[in-house]
Amino acid sequence: MPLFESQRKRNARLFQDAWELMADWILRTGWQPWTKDTYVAWLRGGGAAASHAVGSCEVLSTAWGKGGKRAALNLTQVFAMPMISRFSRWNATMRGIESEPRQEFVEKALASIFRIPAEYPLAAEETVAEYLRIAKQFEFDEASKQDRLPHFLEMDYLLSRSLLVLGHPNDFSLGSVSLPVADLAEFLEQGGKPTGLELTDYASIFEAVHNGAEVMSSMLKTGEERRKREAGSRKQDEGDGPETSEPGG
Repeated sequence: MPLFESQRKRNARLFQDAWELMADWILRTGWQPWTKDTYVAWLRGGGAAASHAVGSCEVLSTAWGKGGKRAALNLTQVFAMPMISRFSRWNATMRGIESEPRQEFVEKALASIFRIPAEYPLAAEETVAEYLRIAKQFEFDEASKQDRLPHFLEMDYLLSRSLLVLGHPNDFSLGSVSLPVADLAEFLEQGGKPTGLELTDYASIFEAVHNGAEVMSSMLKTGEERRKREAGSRKQDEGDGPETSEPGG
C-alpha cells in the first residue's frame, strides 16, 4: 500500500479486496461453473455499483467516511441485490420464463448472497424479504417504462440499507404497503416512509446501479466465453476435433 492513497483509490482497493474475498469463497464451493460465474458476476457488479455510489452520492459518501473492509463487504452485498433482479429479468426475457419461477430464483439467489461470510449487520432474512417486495416494484417499473424517476423506490431502498449497514439509521419503511405502486404518491398514501432522498442522490444511486449492471454483464459474457473454450478443449481431449463441434462451441 502506498504511503499516500487518495480516497478514490482507497475506495477502489477496498471494494476490489471485498470482491476477491467473496469470489474466493464462491469458487471454493461445489457449485457448477455457470453458478459460480454468475454469483461472482453479481458481486462484481454490486461492488462496482457500491464503489460508484460512495464516491458520487453525497449522503452516502459522508456515512462511508474513509471506509473499511467490513463496510465494503456489506455494501457489495446490498448492491448485489439489484444485480440479481436485473439478471433475472434479462435471463427470463431470453428464455421466456414466467414471473413466478423468477421470483423463486431471486429469493434463493438473495439468500445465498447473504450466506457469504461478511458479518452482515442487519437481519439477512428481513433484508431478503424486503428486497423481494422491491423486486416486484422493479418488474412493474420495467414493464410500465415510466420516464420520470424510474426505479425511484428501489434507489431509495438501496440508499436506506446502505446507510443502515454503515451505522446510520433512517426513516425508510415499506410498512404494509402493497407493492407495486404506481408512483411515490401512492407509496406515501399507503403509509410508506421514504428516506427523503434528494434528486441528486437518486441520480447518483441510479447511475451507480446502471454502471454495476454493465460490469456484471461484461463479466457474465467473459465467463460464458471461457466455459465455451473449456468445453471445446475437453471435446478435443476426448477426440472430438473442432470440425465436428457446433459453431461457437
